[in-house]
Amino acid sequence: MQIWGKHMVLNLIKCDSYAIRDKDTILEWGKTLIKNIDMKSYGKPIIERFALDNPESAGYTYLQMIETSNISAHFAEKSNNVFIDIFSCKDYDNHIVIDTCKYFFNFIDCKYIILNRMIDGRIIQDET
Repeated sequence: MQIWGKHMVLNLIKCDSYAIRDKDTILEWGKTLIKNIDMKSYGKPIIERFALDNPESAGYTYLQMIETSNISAHFAEKSNNVFIDIFSCKDYDNHIVIDTCKYFFNFIDCKYIILNRMIDGRIIQDET
């Protein structure tokens, strides 16, 4: 089986409420994560706080292109949860991702799955 790309989908549960509301902390997390998983940023990140009229959804969204694809995250202020997607054609260490997120957001729990996108178009869930 030839893997074309790896997609890690994470839900960080009950994060530090200050950290997920602080733009500078989120930007530093993104910069550090990219360095820690040996990726290269392409351009500057986009970060916006929006959905303020919907308390269930309000919070920052972060988007960063990397040379091998992208990283996105939404920081849900009401629940103090963070929803992250990392897709890359270059492999990276799942544990480094989790450790970096733990350092910045001090979550209580983390749920994640790995999806492997195959060269033939199939998507296979990794048994983590």
